[in-house]
Amino acid sequence: MDDCLVGIDLGTSGLKAAVLGADGRMLACAGQEYAIDAPRPGWAEQDPWVWYAAACVAVRQALLQAGVSAGQVRAIGLAGQMHSLVCIDAGGAPLRPAILWADQRSAGQVERLNRQLGREALAGSAGNPLATGFTLPSWLWLQENEADVARRTRWLLQPKDMLRYWLTGRIGSEPSDASATLLFDPHLCAWSPFLLDAAHLTADRLPPLHASAEVCAGLSARAAADLGLMPGTPVAFGGSDQAVQALGQGVTEPGQVSSTIGTGGQWFAPLSRPLHDPELRLHLFCHVLPARWHLEAAMLTAGLALRWLRDQVLPG
Repeated sequence: MDDCLVGIDLGTSGLKAAVLGADGRMLACAGQEYAIDAPRPGWAEQDPWVWYAAACVAVRQALLQAGVSAGQVRAIGLAGQMHSLVCIDAGGAPLRPAILWADQRSAGQVERLNRQLGREALAGSAGNPLATGFTLPSWLWLQENEADVARRTRWLLQPKDMLRYWLTGRIGSEPSDASATLLFDPHLCAWSPFLLDAAHLTADRLPPLHASAEVCAGLSARAAADLGLMPGTPVAFGGSDQAVQALGQGVTEPGQVSSTIGTGGQWFAPLSRPLHDPELRLHLFCHVLPARWHLEAAMLTAGLALRWLRDQVLPG
């Protein structure tokens, strides 16, 4: 069999691993479901180690299904759920469960920021309305309610960036995920000093940014053994789940639109320049392609509601 690629999609309800041929044909796909923890009403959390464990199982299953050997895999790509907050210490260990995009605990922080700084000023810098579940308000909540965790946090990461760190040992991110944190200016494609000031953060606590298609590093020996792959296999920086799915569907040009149902539901429309909605109904994020952005309309519960129906109303 010819050379192939492995793709890992770190979702909110589960993780999928796919093996693709060099021509883009899917040879196999395997998945592992995991739970969203809600220790209090309105909270949504996950233990980051669950993602790594799921990746190890799913990648091995996909390789087995495809009949592919480790030596045939030429590179690994990553996609992941957006907005969530993963706090790690200087040694790279998670300090608490990740606060997910569906989490509602930061409603007070959102209300205060909108009142103090102005909804329009925040949106003009972030290109987005301020909302619960985004990294900025979740971080403010953490500073005010778990000050010791906030003090010990060396890096604020997105989920797929946490997974990539475990795969390679290198910290980094890219614009499609960074632009969905409310700490990033999509007009400038850089971390925003205005928003960092609002978050009481310095830029050195956020990951360096790279192009989505750039190779981050080779797979570490430990991760290679865990996933059943070869050490040194190149791992790309990857992208947000919505930007990556759009690229996979060929949705890259203005005038095209995609609609997806995962845990949440999204409409995705590419842009050739950054234009945010003046009425703040839509989100503005970076695409995984250079010089491309996208508008996104989202709802929190789509597939999540169907999963609840399956598990609670229609079991068996």
